[in-house]
Amino acid sequence: MSYQSRAIVGLLLIFASFGILFYISPARTGISAPEDVWVYGFIGLFALGFMLFSMGILGHQDAYTAFVSGFVLYLLVGGAITLTLYITGNGIHQYSLEDAANPAFWGEAMRLSILWPLTIVQLTGFWGWEAFNW
Repeated sequence: MSYQSRAIVGLLLIFASFGILFYISPARTGISAPEDVWVYGFIGLFALGFMLFSMGILGHQDAYTAFVSGFVLYLLVGGAITLTLYITGNGIHQYSLEDAANPAFWGEAMRLSILWPLTIVQLTGFWGWEAFNW
């Protein structure tokens, strides 16, 4: 698969994930807690699209190396967003620096790092998702 086709397929998957997000949005359906499978579908399609798009942008020759680089980039972006939310007090604000030895802190940080697209959507209030508590 060429670089351009990887990037295009990645963008199409990202757009499809936002289609799922609109389809199950609380503003459209009136349901404040949609089924978890749809939320996981949004996260999975977005993550796969992000990885494929980054595979096309980074331009590695080997598909495995490019996919691993895309996965690492996805987690790095999630880690940067988690750190930003921790510093500003919007994300994992119930923990202080003294809680760094607490496994619950690291579990919450990893959850936020993996589910960062949903967190961004919730913080922006996109299609009524600010009321969704997950």
